[in-house]
Amino acid sequence: MYLNSVLQSIGTDGGAYGAEDIYRLNEAIFNLPEEDNLDADTTEALFKAVQKIKKSFAAGKCDKDPNFYYDYVGLLGTMQNQHFFSQKQTKILLEWLNEAVKTPPGEEKSAAKSSPSASKDIARLEAENAKMLKEIEQLKELSSAVQILQAFKLPKGMSIGSGSGGGKPSGGGEGGEKPSGSKRKRRGKGGGGGGGGGG
Repeated sequence: MYLNSVLQSIGTDGGAYGAEDIYRLNEAIFNLPEEDNLDADTTEALFKAVQKIKKSFAAGKCDKDPNFYYDYVGLLGTMQNQHFFSQKQTKILLEWLNEAVKTPPGEEKSAAKSSPSASKDIARLEAENAKMLKEIEQLKELSSAVQILQAFKLPKGMSIGSGSGGGKPSGGGEGGEKPSGSKRKRRGKGGGGGGGGGG
């Protein structure tokens, strides 16, 4: 059986696996003929092989090829759907698949490094959000006041200029004319007196 030859050939003595190993094992299972029934020993050997691959992946001993991760996820996706595994084995395979999808390579370390600073950033952003919400509420109140002022209409016959600015200049002009007239009269009297004095 092709699957047995793949199981014997994949991996190294140090427990490292390459992307090619994962691809070949996935291909062997995916293309398994329907008439081929796996016995208990082959099923157990297959499950142990996947378990070794999982440990290698978790320990970082796997191939650095970027495709390794996708081949690994694809392998687990194929395995969890096989009828020859027991319910317990299928559940374990699903847990491994969930772990792999939740924490892609490199993201776990970066998350651990950034967690203290991330918590500070979150607290700062929450404080800024609260401040901005308060400002938004104030702006809403101001906007409603502006709308009220814009909608306000003066009674007919009244204007903003006639009530204040128009009255002052006209009153000032009349008051200005009276003093100037009186001054002219005084000048006239003074001029006549001066002429009389000269005569």
